[in-house]
Amino acid sequence: MLTLFTLRGKTAPDKVVSFFAEAGVNIRHQIGDIVDLRERVRVAQQGLGAVAYQPSGHERGEDEMDIVSEEQGEFDFEDEE
Repeated sequence: MLTLFTLRGKTAPDKVVSFFAEAGVNIRHQIGDIVDLRERVRVAQQGLGAVAYQPSGHERGEDEMDIVSEEQGEFDFEDEE
């Protein structure tokens, strides 16, 4: 999620629970104790050895991926800054 916002040139939300709550989704019971997005990423990478998924783009061309994403409305979030 953090990488997606970064790639799109948007400001990532600080609090994951609040971000999803704005969309009407309550994730509080699934999220655990760490609600700060950057802290979650840090703990996942350093503490757990996690690696963020990043699509390679090999299956589709970059232009085709953008068109599909726009059609699905995947990136219709507003930057509050």
